[in-house]
Amino acid sequence: MRYPISSASLIVVLVVSGALGGVRPASAQMDARSAALALAREGAQLYEKGDFQGALDKFEQAHQQFPSPKLFFNLGQAFRGLSRNPEALESFERFLAEAKDAGTDYREQAAAQVAELGAKLARVAVTCNQPGAVVTIDGRERGTIPLEKPVAVEPGAHQLALAWKGETKAVEFTAVAGQALSQVLTFDEKKLPPEPVVVAPKPEPQVLLPAEIKEVPTATRSSTWDTWYWIAGGVVVVGVATTLILLYGTRDHYPTADLGTRSIGSGQ
Repeated sequence: MRYPISSASLIVVLVVSGALGGVRPASAQMDARSAALALAREGAQLYEKGDFQGALDKFEQAHQQFPSPKLFFNLGQAFRGLSRNPEALESFERFLAEAKDAGTDYREQAAAQVAELGAKLARVAVTCNQPGAVVTIDGRERGTIPLEKPVAVEPGAHQLALAWKGETKAVEFTAVAGQALSQVLTFDEKKLPPEPVVVAPKPEPQVLLPAEIKEVPTATRSSTWDTWYWIAGGVVVVGVATTLILLYGTRDHYPTADLGTRSIGSGQ
Protein backbone atom coordinates (compact mmCIF):
# COMPACT_ATOMS: atom_id res chain seq x y z
CA MET A 1 0.00 0.00 0.00
CA ARG A 2 1.30 3.41 -0.96
CA TYR A 3 0.65 6.38 1.26
CA PRO A 4 0.92 9.69 -0.63
CA ILE A 5 3.18 12.31 0.88
CA SER A 6 2.18 15.92 0.64
CA SER A 7 4.22 19.01 1.32
CA ALA A 8 1.93 19.88 4.20
CA SER A 9 2.44 16.52 5.90
CA LEU A 10 6.19 16.89 5.64
CA ILE A 11 6.03 20.33 7.20
CA VAL A 12 4.10 18.91 10.13
CA VAL A 13 6.68 16.15 10.59
CA LEU A 14 9.57 18.59 10.67
CA VAL A 15 8.13 21.49 12.62
CA VAL A 16 7.12 19.44 15.64
CA SER A 17 10.46 17.60 15.71
CA GLY A 18 12.79 18.37 18.59
CA ALA A 19 15.59 15.95 17.67
CA LEU A 20 18.92 17.44 16.74
CA GLY A 21 22.23 15.94 15.77
CA GLY A 22 23.94 18.01 18.46
CA VAL A 23 23.63 21.14 20.53
CA ARG A 24 23.46 24.20 18.28
CA PRO A 25 22.89 27.90 18.87
CA ALA A 26 19.30 29.01 18.26
CA SER A 27 20.14 30.83 15.04
CA ALA A 28 22.02 27.86 13.59
CA GLN A 29 19.18 25.56 14.62
CA MET A 30 16.61 27.68 12.82
CA ASP A 31 18.78 27.88 9.71
CA ALA A 32 19.16 24.08 9.65
CA ARG A 33 15.42 23.60 10.20
CA SER A 34 14.58 26.00 7.40
CA ALA A 35 17.01 24.30 5.02
CA ALA A 36 15.57 20.89 5.90
CA LEU A 37 12.00 22.09 5.34
CA ALA A 38 12.91 23.42 1.90
CA LEU A 39 14.55 20.12 0.93
CA ALA A 40 11.59 18.14 2.28
CA ARG A 41 9.15 20.18 0.19
CA GLU A 42 11.20 19.49 -2.92
CA GLY A 43 11.30 15.79 -2.06
CA ALA A 44 7.54 15.65 -1.59
CA GLN A 45 6.96 17.23 -4.98
CA LEU A 46 9.30 14.71 -6.64
CA TYR A 47 7.58 11.86 -4.81
CA GLU A 48 4.16 12.94 -6.07
CA LYS A 49 5.55 12.95 -9.61
CA GLY A 50 6.81 9.39 -9.20
CA ASP A 51 10.49 10.37 -9.05
CA PHE A 52 11.26 8.23 -6.03
CA GLN A 53 15.04 8.39 -6.42
CA GLY A 54 14.97 12.18 -6.58
CA ALA A 55 12.66 12.27 -3.57
CA LEU A 56 14.98 9.94 -1.65
CA ASP A 57 17.97 12.17 -2.36
CA LYS A 58 16.11 15.23 -1.04
CA PHE A 59 14.88 13.45 2.08
CA GLU A 60 18.39 12.23 2.88
CA GLN A 61 19.76 15.76 2.44
CA ALA A 62 17.02 17.10 4.71
CA HIS A 63 17.95 14.54 7.38
CA GLN A 64 21.60 15.58 7.16
CA GLN A 65 20.63 19.21 7.69
CA PHE A 66 18.21 18.54 10.54
CA PRO A 67 18.41 14.94 11.81
CA SER A 68 14.84 14.53 12.98
CA PRO A 69 13.76 10.87 13.50
CA LYS A 70 10.40 11.81 12.03
CA LEU A 71 12.03 12.05 8.61
CA PHE A 72 12.42 8.23 8.67
CA PHE A 73 8.76 8.06 7.68
CA ASN A 74 9.48 9.97 4.48
CA LEU A 75 12.60 7.95 3.81
CA GLY A 76 10.61 4.73 4.23
CA GLN A 77 8.06 5.87 1.67
CA ALA A 78 10.76 6.72 -0.87
CA PHE A 79 12.52 3.35 -0.34
CA ARG A 80 9.19 1.59 -0.76
CA GLY A 81 8.59 3.40 -4.05
CA LEU A 82 12.00 2.13 -5.27
CA SER A 83 11.14 -1.45 -4.18
CA ARG A 84 14.01 -1.34 -1.73
CA ASN A 85 11.93 -3.11 0.85
CA PRO A 86 14.63 -4.00 3.41
CA GLU A 87 15.68 -0.33 3.68
CA ALA A 88 12.01 0.73 3.79
CA LEU A 89 11.33 -1.69 6.66
CA GLU A 90 14.35 -0.42 8.59
CA SER A 91 13.25 3.22 8.10
CA PHE A 92 9.70 2.59 9.33
CA GLU A 93 10.98 0.63 12.33
CA ARG A 94 13.31 3.47 13.26
CA PHE A 95 10.45 5.96 12.88
CA LEU A 96 8.33 3.97 15.34
CA ALA A 97 11.24 3.47 17.77
CA GLU A 98 12.63 7.02 17.78
CA ALA A 99 9.83 9.42 16.82
CA LYS A 100 7.80 8.91 19.98
CA ASP A 101 5.99 12.23 19.68
CA ALA A 102 4.90 11.75 16.05
CA GLY A 103 1.22 12.03 15.21
CA THR A 104 -0.98 8.99 15.68
CA ASP A 105 -1.88 8.86 11.99
CA TYR A 106 1.78 8.62 10.96
CA ARG A 107 2.52 5.96 13.55
CA GLU A 108 -0.43 3.85 12.41
CA GLN A 109 0.68 4.10 8.79
CA ALA A 110 4.26 3.15 9.73
CA ALA A 111 3.06 0.16 11.80
CA ALA A 112 0.98 -1.07 8.86
CA GLN A 113 4.02 -0.79 6.59
CA VAL A 114 6.15 -2.77 9.04
CA ALA A 115 3.58 -5.58 9.21
CA GLU A 116 3.22 -5.74 5.42
CA LEU A 117 6.93 -5.65 4.67
CA GLY A 118 7.75 -8.09 7.45
CA ALA A 119 5.57 -10.71 5.80
CA LYS A 120 7.33 -10.22 2.45
CA LEU A 121 10.88 -10.33 3.73
CA ALA A 122 13.09 -12.76 5.62
CA ARG A 123 15.31 -11.95 8.58
CA VAL A 124 18.77 -13.38 9.10
CA ALA A 125 20.62 -13.30 12.42
CA VAL A 126 24.39 -13.22 11.94
CA THR A 127 26.75 -14.23 14.74
CA CYS A 128 30.52 -14.63 14.91
CA ASN A 129 33.15 -15.45 17.49
CA GLN A 130 35.07 -12.24 16.75
CA PRO A 131 33.52 -8.93 17.88
CA GLY A 132 34.13 -6.15 15.40
CA ALA A 133 33.94 -8.33 12.30
CA VAL A 134 32.31 -6.38 9.45
CA VAL A 135 29.09 -7.91 8.07
CA THR A 136 28.32 -7.58 4.37
CA ILE A 137 25.26 -9.03 2.62
CA ASP A 138 25.16 -8.94 -1.18
CA GLY A 139 27.97 -6.39 -1.22
CA ARG A 140 26.25 -3.98 1.18
CA GLU A 141 27.75 -3.40 4.61
CA ARG A 142 25.21 -4.06 7.34
CA GLY A 143 27.16 -3.36 10.51
CA THR A 144 29.66 -5.05 12.79
CA ILE A 145 29.47 -8.00 15.17
CA PRO A 146 27.49 -8.06 17.38
CA LEU A 147 24.57 -6.81 15.27
CA GLU A 148 21.78 -5.06 17.14
CA LYS A 149 19.10 -7.13 15.42
CA PRO A 150 18.57 -9.57 12.52
CA VAL A 151 18.98 -8.16 9.02
CA ALA A 152 15.99 -8.02 6.68
CA VAL A 153 16.59 -9.50 3.21
CA GLU A 154 14.50 -10.19 0.13
CA PRO A 155 13.48 -13.80 -0.57
CA GLY A 156 16.01 -15.65 -2.73
CA ALA A 157 19.74 -16.39 -2.82
CA HIS A 158 22.18 -14.17 -0.94
CA GLN A 159 25.86 -14.03 -0.11
CA LEU A 160 27.01 -13.27 3.42
CA ALA A 161 30.59 -12.19 4.08
CA LEU A 162 32.44 -11.28 7.27
CA ALA A 163 35.79 -9.51 7.33
CA TRP A 164 38.11 -9.53 10.34
CA LYS A 165 41.78 -8.55 10.54
CA GLY A 166 42.45 -9.03 6.84
CA GLU A 167 40.64 -12.37 6.66
CA THR A 168 37.26 -12.99 5.02
CA LYS A 169 34.68 -15.70 5.57
CA ALA A 170 31.81 -16.05 3.10
CA VAL A 171 28.76 -18.27 2.78
CA GLU A 172 25.72 -18.41 0.51
CA PHE A 173 22.19 -18.90 1.81
CA THR A 174 18.63 -18.86 0.49
CA ALA A 175 15.86 -16.97 2.22
CA VAL A 176 12.09 -17.48 2.11
CA ALA A 177 9.48 -14.79 2.77
CA GLY A 178 8.60 -14.58 6.45
CA GLN A 179 11.48 -16.88 7.45
CA ALA A 180 13.91 -16.29 10.31
CA LEU A 181 17.41 -17.54 9.56
CA SER A 182 20.60 -17.86 11.54
CA GLN A 183 24.10 -17.81 10.13
CA VAL A 184 27.18 -18.51 12.25
CA LEU A 185 30.69 -17.86 10.95
CA THR A 186 33.86 -18.34 12.94
CA PHE A 187 37.43 -17.23 12.57
CA ASP A 188 40.44 -19.11 13.89
CA GLU A 189 42.26 -17.35 16.66
CA LYS A 190 45.37 -15.66 15.33
CA LYS A 191 48.40 -16.90 17.25
CA LEU A 192 51.17 -14.46 17.77
CA PRO A 193 54.61 -15.65 16.56
CA PRO A 194 56.94 -16.71 19.37
CA GLU A 195 59.30 -14.07 20.54
CA PRO A 196 62.85 -14.64 19.29
CA VAL A 197 65.35 -15.91 21.84
CA VAL A 198 68.13 -13.42 22.27
CA VAL A 199 71.53 -15.08 22.86
CA ALA A 200 74.24 -12.91 24.29
CA PRO A 201 77.32 -12.89 22.04
CA LYS A 202 80.44 -14.57 23.36
CA PRO A 203 83.15 -12.11 24.38
CA GLU A 204 85.91 -11.95 21.82
CA PRO A 205 89.56 -12.18 23.01
CA GLN A 206 91.21 -8.85 23.33
CA VAL A 207 93.99 -8.41 20.80
CA LEU A 208 96.12 -5.37 20.61
CA LEU A 209 96.16 -3.84 17.23
CA PRO A 210 99.53 -2.92 15.71
CA ALA A 211 98.69 0.72 16.14
CA GLU A 212 98.15 0.17 19.88
CA ILE A 213 101.51 -1.55 20.51
CA LYS A 214 103.99 1.03 21.76
CA GLU A 215 107.63 0.39 20.91
CA VAL A 216 110.19 1.23 23.55
CA PRO A 217 112.52 3.92 22.23
CA THR A 218 116.01 2.73 21.27
CA ALA A 219 117.72 5.20 23.57
CA THR A 220 115.72 3.96 26.51
CA ARG A 221 116.58 0.32 25.77
CA SER A 222 120.30 1.14 25.39
CA SER A 223 120.36 3.06 28.66
CA THR A 224 118.70 0.20 30.47
CA TRP A 225 121.19 -2.38 29.18
CA ASP A 226 124.15 -0.13 30.11
CA THR A 227 122.90 0.19 33.67
CA TRP A 228 122.58 -3.57 34.11
CA TYR A 229 126.02 -4.06 32.54
CA TRP A 230 127.76 -1.83 35.06
CA ILE A 231 125.88 -3.31 37.98
CA ALA A 232 126.92 -6.84 36.94
CA GLY A 233 130.55 -5.74 36.45
CA GLY A 234 130.60 -4.13 39.86
CA VAL A 235 129.33 -7.30 41.48
CA VAL A 236 132.11 -9.32 39.81
CA VAL A 237 134.83 -6.89 40.93
CA VAL A 238 133.56 -6.86 44.51
CA GLY A 239 133.48 -10.67 44.52
CA VAL A 240 137.05 -11.00 43.28
CA ALA A 241 138.34 -8.45 45.77
CA THR A 242 136.64 -10.18 48.64
CA THR A 243 138.15 -13.51 47.66
CA LEU A 244 141.70 -12.13 47.47
CA ILE A 245 141.40 -10.53 50.85
CA LEU A 246 140.28 -13.77 52.36
CA LEU A 247 143.15 -15.69 50.76
CA TYR A 248 146.08 -13.35 51.42
CA GLY A 249 145.03 -10.87 53.99
CA THR A 250 144.88 -13.39 56.86
CA ARG A 251 148.70 -14.11 56.81
CA ASP A 252 149.54 -10.81 58.51
CA HIS A 253 147.45 -11.67 61.53
CA TYR A 254 148.87 -15.11 62.42
CA PRO A 255 152.70 -15.65 63.49
CA THR A 256 154.67 -18.29 61.69
CA ALA A 257 157.44 -20.57 63.16
CA ASP A 258 160.97 -19.26 62.58
CA LEU A 259 163.01 -22.32 62.01
CA GLY A 260 166.16 -20.37 61.12
CA THR A 261 169.36 -22.37 60.84
CA ARG A 262 169.42 -24.13 64.11
CA SER A 263 170.58 -27.68 64.12
CA ILE A 264 168.54 -30.22 65.80
CA GLY A 265 169.88 -30.97 69.15
CA SER A 266 172.15 -27.92 69.49
CA GLY A 267 170.07 -26.35 72.14
CA GLN A 268 170.05 -22.95 70.37
